[in-house]
Amino acid sequence: MPPPLDLPQPEREYCFARDIVGHGPGIRKRLRDAGLRDWRFDFAWPEQKAAVEIEGGIWVRGAHVRGEHFESDARKYNAAQAAAALGREVLPFTDIELEKEE
Repeated sequence: MPPPLDLPQPEREYCFARDIVGHGPGIRKRLRDAGLRDWRFDFAWPEQKAAVEIEGGIWVRGAHVRGEHFESDARKYNAAQAAAALGREVLPFTDIELEKEE
């Protein structure tokens, strides 16, 4: 097992799309104009530019594997790739992976 990372507590439900268009008044319009939504990462370390997204219910036909939600997630991940181009790393995990010790 790799050594634990020395990270602070993550922010939950971190709104990464705001990093792309800027925070403050008029955020909804800027998101809409950029073709983005107010997407969130499950956990994020903004200072370290790292985020974790958890895909749950993959073996029980949960929302993340159903058509409409899957398409929405695909758009979110493509936008996350744009965030990655700005120096952000996004790590996807399944809920089962997180339950394992590795």
